[in-house]
Amino acid sequence: MFNYGVDDGTGVVNCCCWKPKGRDKPAAVNPDSSFREFVTDKIQTHQMQQLTCMELGDIIHVRGRLNRYRNRVEVSASYFRKVEDQSCKAEIYRMEELPNMYQNVYDRPFVLPSIVTSQLRLESEESESGVQREADLVDRLCIYLRSQLGDPSNGFQNFFLRELETIEAVMDIASCPCLEYKQDSVGGKAPIRQIRNIIKQSVDRLDREGIVIRSGNEKEMFQVAQESLTSWLEKTILKILRADCQLPKYEKGCHYLHVMDRLHNLNPFQNISAQAVKLALDRLEEQSEVISTTFKHFIPFS
Repeated sequence: MFNYGVDDGTGVVNCCCWKPKGRDKPAAVNPDSSFREFVTDKIQTHQMQQLTCMELGDIIHVRGRLNRYRNRVEVSASYFRKVEDQSCKAEIYRMEELPNMYQNVYDRPFVLPSIVTSQLRLESEESESGVQREADLVDRLCIYLRSQLGDPSNGFQNFFLRELETIEAVMDIASCPCLEYKQDSVGGKAPIRQIRNIIKQSVDRLDREGIVIRSGNEKEMFQVAQESLTSWLEKTILKILRADCQLPKYEKGCHYLHVMDRLHNLNPFQNISAQAVKLALDRLEEQSEVISTTFKHFIPFS
């Protein structure tokens, strides 16, 4: 790794720039690694080559996470590059920006955002009363549904949201006492709004993870993303990309939302979500079937 002291006008902070793994080895495509990992390694190697030729007084652009090491705050850099600024425009712009930063940020007392204070209050109530929060119940239900939907012997092929309310194990989790709905409970029973919200949030999370896919027939109906359905979705997306990327308008790649709109015209995928489309495109990129020209645009590999 390389360590650099970076002065942003308010003080000097240590920046830790880690070497990418295997940087000293010859660059070659590992058949067991994805195309994205190979490109990322090449970018990081280029960044390291830039860092090794830096001198005192150079301007560096660093992005990363704040960590504490030996009781000192440092930046663990995920992105870094040397800024060529011969006319000092970037440095002058930063100096002009600092008075506003002091007035609006640095000199103001730190106040926790309302969403953080609300979460801390709920955690405190949970520890005192033993009653679980909604997020905890959603986590528990997701774990149960993953175990059931991933087992072909259970016979889960497709289901409606309301059908989950007939499963005893689902209801046992969704109807547990919940802090967010304690005022709506009557006679110690969980309100129906709590049960349906927890089930819906759990299935929505499984949809984002690609475990289930919204059916083309009904908005509240879901299909388990088995291998056959996933393969069909990926082949359909490839077919769309190969056709549309021939057009001048999409020669630099199709936006994943455009792919989703095209899928909505096909019967099996009329209600497919953007997250499911993006997940399928990521799998295709890992298989070197497509290439991402930006974070949101894709073209077929061949």
